[in-house]
Amino acid sequence: MATNKDLLNKVLENKAQRIAYFEKDFLAFFLYYFTKHIKYKKLAPCHKEWIRVAQSGKNIYLEWFRELWKSTILWMVFEIRKICFKKCHFICNLCYDKVKAKSFNKLIASELVYNKRLQNDFWLLYSKKKKDFDIDEIQESGLAKFVTTNNILVKAFWMGETLRGESHNTKDGGIYRPDHLNADDIDNNKNTKNINIIKNDMDFLLTEVFGGLSKDGHQIVFLWNVIRKDWRNPRIKNMFKKSDNWKIFSNFIYWPAGTQSGDIQWSRFVETEADRTEENQIALDLIKKSENSG
Repeated sequence: MATNKDLLNKVLENKAQRIAYFEKDFLAFFLYYFTKHIKYKKLAPCHKEWIRVAQSGKNIYLEWFRELWKSTILWMVFEIRKICFKKCHFICNLCYDKVKAKSFNKLIASELVYNKRLQNDFWLLYSKKKKDFDIDEIQESGLAKFVTTNNILVKAFWMGETLRGESHNTKDGGIYRPDHLNADDIDNNKNTKNINIIKNDMDFLLTEVFGGLSKDGHQIVFLWNVIRKDWRNPRIKNMFKKSDNWKIFSNFIYWPAGTQSGDIQWSRFVETEADRTEENQIALDLIKKSENSG
């Protein structure tokens, strides 16, 4: 009798069945096409929950510590999945810094060029002239914007640059407003000390960024590392935490999210109860120190 593993292997052998299967399963898509990014034996429970919610179409606010694959899974892999299956038309990558925003686009384009499994199943999705690509362009500088070979616009934005009025006009006559927004590194150590700048930035985010998204449907992914408690990102969290259209993730070491004790998130970080208690306290102390110094 064939096992579930045997049946899955059979599906993976057939390109058409494989693509159809991965369109329905974000987690399987990640594990199959991005094996080089998976350096640890086991995913954390939070990774699977992020993937489940992202696939549902809800907006996501994610506040977590560094190096937990936030940007890898919910920015890079998620956007590439949307490109592969044409789940959107106009992707916006927003950072506080212009260089960082352009570097995000460069990483997406690089993955579309160099990931052999993606190319095998979805052909060449990034090409400067569709038939060939300029490797030097990818290696030496960031990309302000590019259009994939299946007509999806990916554009970098930074604070102060509005999404209002932006549109993507495709060759088949379609006109699309931004329908996927990824915001990463909006807060940093340098820009979280002036309350007036933060207030102005919040007004800009709500009116000129969120207000510029497609009214026909869009998805927002808001990622950040813990820096201070009452700045741009936490204000976004507090504003939307009761909304049915948003899922808020906020935690440090323990699982389930929001708890102060319990199961470890990921054994990659800490192995014992003493370790996890110490690491969790360090994170809390950092926030307290930042608040006092700000």
